Amino acid sequence: MKEDIAYENIEVEQAPAEAKHWHDYKRKVIEETPRRLEDAAKFLTGMVSISFTIFLKMDSKGFEGVDGALLAAIIIVWLASLVMAFLVIFPIPYTYHEDSYQSIKQMHEDAVRYKSLLLKVSVLTFLFALGLTGLAFFL
Repeated sequence: MKEDIAYENIEVEQAPAEAKHWHDYKRKVIEETPRRLEDAAKFLTGMVSISFTIFLKMDSKGFEGVDGALLAAIIIVWLASLVMAFLVIFPIPYTYHEDSYQSIKQMHEDAVRYKSLLLKVSVLTFLFALGLTGLAFFL
């Protein structure tokens, strides 16, 4: 059996007008996260491409005496970084139910998680490739 509760003496303080602005800002940031990750991946793709081109155009005398397996590893790691960055940009069809906001929210969270992971792996492999290149060049 439920009891009726009187709410006559409860005072509620209005949130400041500025609060709505910040809630809207937070929502916009969350909604734009996939696009920002894609923009970062585009930038990273350019950086990887430019540095890989420089590596390929370097004077081969700097790599004399370097094991061919190390050079092959450098190229593979560099290309892996490039592929990971491209996968962040590549549109993947996510499944969701159009009438369910929970499904749409879950799809958004999955997309952000997937793109974030790929971008992180791409950055790490790029840095690893740069490190391997420096190691090979100065050996």
